[in-house]
Amino acid sequence: MAQGQRYVQQDEITHVREHVSRALGDYPHTTAAREFLDNAADEVARGHATKVDIIYHDDNSIEIRDNGRGLDVSFYDDRDKNGIVASIGSSRAGENFAQTGITAGVHGEGAAAGNYISDRLDVTVFNNGKKYTQQFKEGRPGHFEGNTFDPAANFTQKDAEHLKPQKITESDAPEHGTWIRFHFDPKIAAHDELDKEELNKRARMVTWLTPGMTTTITENGETETINPEKRGTVGVLKEAANLDAVATFDGDFEFDIKDRRGNVLHTKKVEYEVSIAPAAEPQPISTVNSVYTLEGGQHQDATQRALGAGAASKTLRNLNRKTGEAYPDASDFESTIMFAVAVKYPGPSFSGQDKRKLSESQIFANRMVKELERKVTAWAQSPANTKALLQWAKVALEHARAQQKIVAAKQNVKLHTGYAPAGSNLSLPDKYLPCEVTGPDSGAELIIGEGDSAIGTVKAGRYSLFQAAYPLRGKIPNAYKTSLTTMKKKDIFNDIAALMNTGIGVACDTSKRRFDRVLFVCDADVDGYNINSLLMALFIRYYRSYVEEGRVFIAIPPLFIVTSNNANDRIMCINEKERDKAIQQLEKAGRTKIEVQRCKGLGEMDAVDFRRSVLNPNERVLLQVEYAPEIDDEDLNVVFAAEANQRREWMRQVGETENIDKDDIMA
Repeated sequence: MAQGQRYVQQDEITHVREHVSRALGDYPHTTAAREFLDNAADEVARGHATKVDIIYHDDNSIEIRDNGRGLDVSFYDDRDKNGIVASIGSSRAGENFAQTGITAGVHGEGAAAGNYISDRLDVTVFNNGKKYTQQFKEGRPGHFEGNTFDPAANFTQKDAEHLKPQKITESDAPEHGTWIRFHFDPKIAAHDELDKEELNKRARMVTWLTPGMTTTITENGETETINPEKRGTVGVLKEAANLDAVATFDGDFEFDIKDRRGNVLHTKKVEYEVSIAPAAEPQPISTVNSVYTLEGGQHQDATQRALGAGAASKTLRNLNRKTGEAYPDASDFESTIMFAVAVKYPGPSFSGQDKRKLSESQIFANRMVKELERKVTAWAQSPANTKALLQWAKVALEHARAQQKIVAAKQNVKLHTGYAPAGSNLSLPDKYLPCEVTGPDSGAELIIGEGDSAIGTVKAGRYSLFQAAYPLRGKIPNAYKTSLTTMKKKDIFNDIAALMNTGIGVACDTSKRRFDRVLFVCDADVDGYNINSLLMALFIRYYRSYVEEGRVFIAIPPLFIVTSNNANDRIMCINEKERDKAIQQLEKAGRTKIEVQRCKGLGEMDAVDFRRSVLNPNERVLLQVEYAPEIDDEDLNVVFAAEANQRREWMRQVGETENIDKDDIMA
């Protein structure tokens, strides 16, 4: 029996390693790291721990620690393995799969899959003054030689091992706890890199939402401690968006899980909390069991609908409306509210292993809308809340006026049955920020930014004379995987076409251009790189002459800002090399209190830093998008549309790619 179990386990590891996306999604390294983090956070949520530490080591390994109960180290004769191997060496083995508690780690292969794709993983358990260690290589238990964490060290596999207590040498060892250090196998999903920013965002989110939890993040010898004054969704709004909530709604409701015949299988109880604050350009934040759902889902959509309907139930007479002007409706309220929603219930359903989107039944959504709308309506009708509602309604009224102007403008534009030629006077997108000068040789620049938050910073820091801006909303279609017919149905495609004013494809006429330059301005993370790639594909396919003339650029935002005791020292660094050089420069100059700030995203930079690093032509760093005539359309299809293995083979045939140095980047 024991031998049979080991055979099944071997097959399971091989399956996950060969089909990693099925277990861990499109970003396996990040998803796996999040699974380890979720497990540690669950110990806090269950009341067994108070602290979680994330450590990024110089060898690219990651360590996640908690001061919880510690993994089980007992040996089970019936399973022929110890508790650590049973827990982290077998998929769907943890208590999270019992579906009886409210935890983050309830979906998919979990930490076991992360173990399988690691070329080394060390588990250290502390329990009542004793220490136990279990090591894994590619998911298989055993021992590495030597006393350092080295994935290349000799490894001896040992499946059935009784763990013995060891001498504690760690000065910071807890009385109880689990430390897991892992190094992802570079052979698994070689195209994928760990998104530290997403992992850190997840850590901050769960800390804000979990009472009594403290988290530290350590990298390059610097430690950030997360221990917010305000918890819950109120804290999320304050910490993530710097907004003070005007109202918070909480409660619970139940919804039924039914089979195909409509029979109720069981009933789930959902606990929810929503905090709100008016905002002209909101970006709602949603979580499920403290898991940040980046792409939303039914809980986020239901909350937005309920908030709009509830707020619109009260007609405010003291709005500064024009004669004959309508009151803002539910959609206006929906579009002008920033909110954080947190739901907790056992066994949530996500659209993928990365847990970016809640994929629950419509029954769930309808119940949540009904429950929350009732509470928001009561809040809106209460005289005690008139001031807060009036504040929100004024923002909603401005939104309604803007929408009316858009509708009026569109009614004045002649309808086109085909695609407009170069120079056509198409109506411009509603969120477009125009500049004062446009046209050929005007020096005008179009900044295409990643989302409303970054554009808000652009608006505050841009040179309005010659810099226009447009925020990307929604997913950019891959121009090499999507037909032109389908592309024309996408708002992003039509918006950019209207802004460019050149026509598209072979009809692209740069003499009709509205802007002399186009700048892609995105975060320096995986999502930002992906958006830049999709924009490059779009411009190379439909605005190739624009690219050939050298008018398309990618902004290189700083990763670090180095400061010192001298207020004049504020050095922007695009990579670690420049950061280290700046530190050495300041030390040589005798500066003290040298600090390094990591830029977490464009939307979090202040207007002054953003202007210096991205907008100022004399200081910014740009990467020019060049088109090489020797690369034909077949090559471009491989680069932008083929599978990853085909791209790797093409790159191998073409030759090794060169590393981009600052000397190769245009200023």
